[in-house]
Order: sequence, then C-alpha cells, then structure tokens
Amino acid sequence: MSTGVIIVFGSLLIAGISLPVYKWGYKVLSGIFIVTLAAIFTIGDSFVSLSTVLTLLTIATVAGLTFRYRLSVQFYILTTSFSLAAMLCIHYYYMLYFTGSDVFLELLGQLKKQVSQLPEQTEAMEANVEAIAFYINTIKEYHIEPYYLFLNSLFMTVITYFFLRLIYTFYVIKKVIIMKGIEFFKLDERIVLLLIAFLAGFIFIKPEMSQILFTICINGLFMLITLYFIQSMGIIRHFLMRKKLPLFILPLGIAMTLIFNASYFPVIAVMLAGLGLLDVWTDFRGFNRTTDSEKK
Repeated sequence: MSTGVIIVFGSLLIAGISLPVYKWGYKVLSGIFIVTLAAIFTIGDSFVSLSTVLTLLTIATVAGLTFRYRLSVQFYILTTSFSLAAMLCIHYYYMLYFTGSDVFLELLGQLKKQVSQLPEQTEAMEANVEAIAFYINTIKEYHIEPYYLFLNSLFMTVITYFFLRLIYTFYVIKKVIIMKGIEFFKLDERIVLLLIAFLAGFIFIKPEMSQILFTICINGLFMLITLYFIQSMGIIRHFLMRKKLPLFILPLGIAMTLIFNASYFPVIAVMLAGLGLLDVWTDFRGFNRTTDSEKK
C-alpha cells in the first residue's frame, strides 16, 4: 500500500511541477536547471535524497514539454529514462570513486540492520533480505549498476505517464490529448548496429581485460534489449487496435505473468525483445511503406 501511495503522491507532485513547463514551455528550463544545481550542491552527499529530487524534476520537465508540444510517447520515454539514468549514474560513480560510498552495499547494510533490530524476525523477512542481498550481489558482480538505474528510471517514467495523462486530460486541459502512443514506438534501424557491437563486446571482452569496456557493453546490451521489448509492446498494441480487440489484454497478460510465475518473465521478455528486433527488417506496422508512399 505504501508503494502505491508514494506513486500516486509522487505523480501528483510531478504534475504540479510540470504545469509551469506546460504553460511556458522552454522558457522555464533555465529555472529548473538552477534548482537542479542547487539540489546537487545542498543534498549531493545523499544519493536517495538527490535521486528523488532528480526524478521529480526530470519527469516533470519532460512531461510538461511532451504534453505542451504534443510530442510522442517515444520521445517522453527515451528522453526521461536516459537523461535521468545518466544523472543517477554520474552521481553513483562520483560517490563510489571520490567518497568511497557504495550506495547498493549501504542500502543492503541498512536493511539488514533494521531487520536485526526488530523484536521478532520471521522466516519470510530473512528470505526477503537474502533475496535482496542476492540481487545486489548479482548487480555488483556483473557491473550492471547503470542498467539497474536505467530500469528504475524507465519504470518510474512509464508508471507516472498514465497518472499524468489522466491528470492533464481531466483537470488541466479537459480534452483528450492526441499524441503518438506506444503503438508508434520504433527505434531507428541503425540502432541494431550498436546492439551488435554491444553483443560482441559482451561475448569477447571480460572484466579482467577491461572492466570499463565490459561495463559499457553489458549495460548497453541490456538497455537496448529492454527498448526492443518496449517496441514489441508497440507492435502488439498496434495489432490489437487494428483488430479492434480490447487494449487491456496487453497489460493484463504482463500482469498475469508476473503474478503467477515471475521467474518466466525474463525469458518471455527476451523473446518479445526478439520480436521488436525483428521489426527492423519485417516492418510489421508498415511505417516504411507509409513513408515511401508519402514521398511519392
């Protein structure tokens, strides 16, 4: 319940912050930049506090621009998730190498300390702590901290979009906003070359050879796989709309998979990412054919 309350409250706060951006557009970006710098200098020693502020400001800014200029959902997702993840990664590595503070290990240590101080500890609590420790150790072992931060940024970006869409539609604009939705999401075809490069680096470069290159390749590979998964969601939604089928089938299917057997979801996600990647050559939605006909 607390997570849901935080998401709803955060979405309302983001909506409030985004209103000046929606009203005045690019004119307020300098003010947001000043606020961001002030936050960095005042609470920069706290990763949690600064990441919260950066999340609110980044999502609010891009959302305001997206709704004001009727930009696409793809613009909103890519701009928000990558810019926010980049800032969080810079902050994380700055604290790691210049202050010696590892956020992941510190959070794990705080969690273990809080659980140990409880008067009663159940097996479920201990199992949850062990599971979190396993995930954090896996993140550290494979150097996928940037991907974890990107995934969290992407999650917040997508979740808050639905709340912001409702708020803007019914309380601010009072009319349906026409934008290109997820069914139009398609990465540039040249991105596949970057995917191949990251895959080759992941296969042939080992951490002991070059930790920096390995980190770039594995994180870049996972990020692009995630984006191609989103592209597959766009393909499925496109065909649902084309066949006039209920659109809730798509989120319902994902939710059912996560609820009843979450361990299968990574396999399904990779398979769907393959569908998104295949779209580079097959053009399931006919975007290239439409472009060619418009040129004629």
